[in-house]
Amino acid sequence: MSYLTLLEVGWKLVSTGFSLVVLYILSTTIYNLTLHPLSHFPGPLLWRSTRIPYMRSMWSGASHTNHHRLHQRYGPVVRIAPNELSFADTAAWHDIFANRGGREALPKSAVWHGAQSGHADSLLNCLSRDGHAHMRRKMEPGFTERAVAGQEAILQGYAGLLVNRLREVLMAGKGDGERKEAVVDVAKWLTFVSLDIIGDLAFGEGFQCLQRSEMNEWMELLFSGVKAQVLIATLRYYMWAAWALEHMLPRSLKEGAERHWKIVAEKVDKRLQQATPRPDFIELWQKDGKGRDGLTRGEIDSNAFVMSFAGTETVATTLTGVMHQLVRSRREFALLKEEVRTRFEKEDEMSLQELKGLPYLNAVIWEGFRTRYALPNGTTRITPPEGSIICGKRIPGNTYVSLCAQALFLDPTRFHDPDHFHPERWLPEAIKDPGSPFYDDDRNAVQPFSVGPRSCIGRPLALAEARLILARLIWAFDVEAADTKAGALVWEEQPLFGLIDKQSFEVNLVARE
Repeated sequence: MSYLTLLEVGWKLVSTGFSLVVLYILSTTIYNLTLHPLSHFPGPLLWRSTRIPYMRSMWSGASHTNHHRLHQRYGPVVRIAPNELSFADTAAWHDIFANRGGREALPKSAVWHGAQSGHADSLLNCLSRDGHAHMRRKMEPGFTERAVAGQEAILQGYAGLLVNRLREVLMAGKGDGERKEAVVDVAKWLTFVSLDIIGDLAFGEGFQCLQRSEMNEWMELLFSGVKAQVLIATLRYYMWAAWALEHMLPRSLKEGAERHWKIVAEKVDKRLQQATPRPDFIELWQKDGKGRDGLTRGEIDSNAFVMSFAGTETVATTLTGVMHQLVRSRREFALLKEEVRTRFEKEDEMSLQELKGLPYLNAVIWEGFRTRYALPNGTTRITPPEGSIICGKRIPGNTYVSLCAQALFLDPTRFHDPDHFHPERWLPEAIKDPGSPFYDDDRNAVQPFSVGPRSCIGRPLALAEARLILARLIWAFDVEAADTKAGALVWEEQPLFGLIDKQSFEVNLVARE
C-alpha cells in the first residue's frame, strides 16, 4: 500500500471519527432539549443542553451568584444541567433532605461525596444510609448540649485569648490620647480562633494560630486543597475525564494528600496517649454515651480530619459576615452593644447558658445566617431510580437535585426587604405582631444546619461558639468601617468552592472606653 493511500485511509478514519463525535453532540443536545424527562423544566438553553456551563460556573467560583440570578429569572425550580435541578423553595428542605411519610431522605451522590481511597468513611462521605445512621449515633454524644456545656472551658479559653491578642494589637497600634485603635483583618482572626477551638476538640490541642498570629501551615494547605476537590468532583460527572485526571495527577499531589492523613494519625495518636480524660470529641467518640465502644480508629481519624476544616469555616465565615454587616449597620451595632454590655458587667459573666437568653444577639446571628451563609449553594442529592416528589413536582429517577440557599434566603416573596440586614425580623415581637413588616417572613426557609438525618451534627457547638465569640468581641471593642481596600470588601464577589472562600476583611477596632 502506497504512502498516499495510507494518508487517504487515515484521513477517512479521522473525518469519520470527527463526524461521529459531531453527530453524538448534536443528537445528545437535541435529546436534552426535547425528549429528556427534564425537558419541560425552565433554564438557559446552554445549561439545559450540556453540563459544561455548570462546570465552568463551579470552576470560576461564581456558581452561587450564577444560580441566584437564574432563580431570579426562571423561578423556584431551574434546570442547571441536563440531569440536574436547582430548587429555591422552603418545601425543598424537607422534600430533599428529610424522611417524610415513609419515604427516606434523598441519598448523597458519589460524585460529590465519594469515599477517600484507603481510608475509613467519615460522617461527611458515608453514602450508606444505615452506615451513616450507625456512625452518627456513635458520634452524637460529642455534640449534644450537655457535651457543649462540658466543653465550655475550652471555648471560653480561646475566646478570651482572642480578645487579649486583639488588645495587644491595639496597644501597639495608633491612638489619640486614651483612644486605642488599629485596623485588623477580622476574617483572619476569626479563622484563627475557630481553628484553635476545633483543633483542641478534634485533636486535644489547638493549632496555636492565636498565639502565633498566623495560620497553621498544615491547615492552610488543607484549605487550598478544597478548590482542587471541587475540580475533581465536577469531572466525576464524566467518568472518562475523572479517570484521566486521576492518572494525570502529579505524584507530589498524591504524596501530599497522604502526608495530610499521616499528620492526622499522628495527632490522634498523641491525643490517645493522654491518660487524663477531657471533654473533647475523641474522648466522647470512643464511647457511644452508654459505656459501649464508639468509633473505630479509622473512623476517628477520618472524622477528625473532616471536623478540622468543616467545623472551622462555617463558624468563621458566618461571624465574618456578621461583622461585615454590623460595620455598615450602625443602629443594629448600637442595639447589640447595648444588650451585651448592659447584661454583663464583667467579661467572665458571659456563660454559654446566659448568652442563649440574649434575644438580639441571637437575632443578629440568625440574620447573619440568612444574609451571609457559608454554603450558599447547599449540597447535592440524587433521586432514587423510581423518582421522587419535590415541591409538588414529580422528578425522574437518577436526577441530581440541590437547594440554592442564597436564592431562597434573599427571595423578596419570602422576606421583607431581603437584601438588607434586619435582625429584628427574628425577634419574638416581629413573629407575634401582625403589624410588623416582618410578620409574614418565611423564617422556616432559613435552615443553615439543614434538616433530616444528615443535618449538621455540630449545631449546638456552632451556635454556642458564635454567640460567645461575637459577644466577647462586642463587649470589649467598638467596631468601625476601615478606610482600606480590604475594608471595602464586596461580600457577593467572594468566590465559592464548596464553602465561601473568605477574603481579607479589615475593620477599625477600638478599645472600649
